[in-house]
Amino acid sequence: MAWSRLGNARPKGLEHWRKYHAEEAAEDDLFGLAADWEKTWKADEKRLSAQWVDTLAGRISAELAKGQAFTIFDRSDEVLGDDLAGLVRTMHLRAAINEVHAAGKTSTDPKGVDDLYNLVILPA
Repeated sequence: MAWSRLGNARPKGLEHWRKYHAEEAAEDDLFGLAADWEKTWKADEKRLSAQWVDTLAGRISAELAKGQAFTIFDRSDEVLGDDLAGLVRTMHLRAAINEVHAAGKTSTDPKGVDDLYNLVILPA
């Protein structure tokens, strides 16, 4: 559980940073579009989240295709890579594992699991 909290601290901080800068960048105009900055920011965050989940699901699927069980912790370079490490939260990992599970590529269900980094992900 400690890894999970540590794994979420940086991504949550970056989310706050993106929100702060989105608000700062908002400029009022005659049409009051600056008031919509939060709606735009939320849409951007949703788009980022979907991209991250899709990327994670693809990488988890690629690891499963090798035919052996693994944990995110043991395959962090392959699953998180340099591009997602420190950006994604456990909610993104859970969504990705759920997506792979729904596709029938793993028998592992992350429901109720707190430490997703050490969850053994089994091929279907």
